[in-house]
Amino acid sequence: MSSIHYREAWLLAARELEENRNENLWQQCLEACGRDPNEARARYLNTAAERYDRHLAQGRSEGSPHPDGQGGIPKEGARGGRKGLPWRERLLEPSPFNPLIAAVPLALTAFWWTLVYILVQTRPPFMVWGGLLMLVYVPSAAMLGYALVFALRYRLSPAFRQRREGEAEALAPWAMAALMAFGAISTYLLWAL
Repeated sequence: MSSIHYREAWLLAARELEENRNENLWQQCLEACGRDPNEARARYLNTAAERYDRHLAQGRSEGSPHPDGQGGIPKEGARGGRKGLPWRERLLEPSPFNPLIAAVPLALTAFWWTLVYILVQTRPPFMVWGGLLMLVYVPSAAMLGYALVFALRYRLSPAFRQRREGEAEALAPWAMAALMAFGAISTYLLWAL
């Protein structure tokens, strides 16, 4: 066990255990302690207090009592019961490399490309097929654009990585599915036109 420098870390860890327990960490502690709840509770408090102590130390070194400047401590790994940043806050993020805004041009390009395919068709079955393609193609293009800019920013910006730590693992399977759908439909549209 490492030494805890800030007493607030113990208070925050105890509050987390009582009010908003991270179930993944709790299960790890139970497994490590042979399913003894008292030992698991002590291990959980130590682990959470060490994490909060690191965050408090980092925030104070940056001139703020807390890393986010608002008194909250970001969670490690899984986001638990919280849903993360709201869409409005993501959309208004002051950066030219905002993943949400970067997804829009690719989605619009996919929309127009599929619309051209629909307009070129002369028989109704192919027009319906084009509409169905559009329903999959436009969201997968937007997801792919979002994932690419997110990955670039996650790799290059430590502050972004710290704020969105749990989001990267949740985004990976969606990005892979979007890449496969986007690639398959793009290949078909190139062949068909």
